[in-house]
Amino acid sequence: MVSIRIDSSDGILPLLRELETRACIRLSLAERVLLAEIGTVEQMLSIILDDTVTVKVIEQREYNGIIERVVNLVSEEPVMVAKSTIDTTLLPEQVVEDIRAKRLGLGSILSRHRLETYRSILELGYEGSADTVYRVYGIIYKGVKAFTIREEILRGALYRLARGNNNK
Repeated sequence: MVSIRIDSSDGILPLLRELETRACIRLSLAERVLLAEIGTVEQMLSIILDDTVTVKVIEQREYNGIIERVVNLVSEEPVMVAKSTIDTTLLPEQVVEDIRAKRLGLGSILSRHRLETYRSILELGYEGSADTVYRVYGIIYKGVKAFTIREEILRGALYRLARGNNNK
């Protein structure tokens, strides 16, 4: 496993290159975009795959004001796995209700409620045994980190689906 902690805002490109060098891999353009993207991942993935991407909640539990959630982002098959920790005490109740309902991805929920947030990428990495690249980022709301999210890109599925859908 290779992991790069991000402590500065010097730009993402040198960090992507460092990850490639240290992990001895070559990232596709789609992987670079998904690792660097700080908007709504479902929308970006839909554009890359030229297909609808849905969010399927695999697991969600709540304790002491914290929601832990695991979702798959699915086109024809799962392409990404996202693991989130959400501090509900920092969020408006309507947002928390939508998260508890398990119907939408977090990006869509934040957009739907027009929450002004900032995303900060904290770590990039490669897990060789699973052939996944990942990023960890925080979503800052009102100056405090309300979400911590780890998104894992399933490289084989992304390659298959991107190649197949780009031949439409």
